[in-house]
Amino acid sequence: KSGELVAVIGPNAAGKSTLFKRITGLLKGPGHVVVEGSKTKNAISYMPQDTSVNAVLTVYESILLARKQGQSWAVSDSDLRFID
Repeated sequence: KSGELVAVIGPNAAGKSTLFKRITGLLKGPGHVVVEGSKTKNAISYMPQDTSVNAVLTVYESILLARKQGQSWAVSDSDLRFID
């Protein structure tokens, strides 16, 4: 429900990253994910913990990067309002 926070926790190699890759469609398999109330098919993004890049980003910048996944790199005022 709106305002709820959900956490996925577990030991290393328990399948947490695999779960999120599966949800976002990066790994193929049976089933499907529906984001209730979403007006876009790209309602879920995946930002890996290890990007193999040495960039130092703030949390805000990391969320912005995930939002722009598969889109133009231009950042609009609506992108910033969404993240705020």
